[in-house]
Amino acid sequence: MVGDAIPRGKNCFFLVFLHVVFRKSSEWLPWYRLDNFDNNFMCPFLPDFGLLVWWFMVFVIFIRIAEYIRPNLGRIAFYITSLVLPIIYIATFFWPILKIKS
Repeated sequence: MVGDAIPRGKNCFFLVFLHVVFRKSSEWLPWYRLDNFDNNFMCPFLPDFGLLVWWFMVFVIFIRIAEYIRPNLGRIAFYITSLVLPIIYIATFFWPILKIKS
């Protein structure tokens, strides 16, 4: 429809995000608890690709909500997520090393 406040594409993106969270969270949580070594026998020290995509989707939704509130707030959210997302990715890749040493 022409007068929708949120276009259908954004609604679909949000529904896919919720589906992924409820479907895959049982596989992602063991990564951060270090319970993945028995289940993930191929590469136990590498995170699941879906986990990395999920972090990206979280930040996209965060930016879109900020843009909906105020366009300038969306720009600030973009700059913040541009700095935080690589830090989260690096921490996720080095999570097993950080947890084993502590």
